[in-house]
Amino acid sequence: MPAAVIAAGVDGLVHKTDPGAPKLFNLYTASAEQRKGLQTLPLNLLDALREFQKDKVLAEGMGPATAAAYFNLRMAQWNDYNRAMSKWEIDNTLDS
Repeated sequence: MPAAVIAAGVDGLVHKTDPGAPKLFNLYTASAEQRKGLQTLPLNLLDALREFQKDKVLAEGMGPATAAAYFNLRMAQWNDYNRAMSKWEIDNTLDS
């Protein structure tokens, strides 16, 4: 994904995107007040893939064919993950 990182950085420079003030605290131990207004990362791969599909800068930076191949690969991984049951699911959701 280095191409995607470079594409995002170049886009930020070209459009003079303000990255905002640095956050000089530990987000893992930050209070709710400190975290207020911060954007969060997607909670799972499917949410990340949905965001990826919307991002034209990344698709352009990676090239359409590479972006499509990356999306399809990761979607296949998501589907494989969803077909498997974890031990917790087996122990807690299946009737004995």
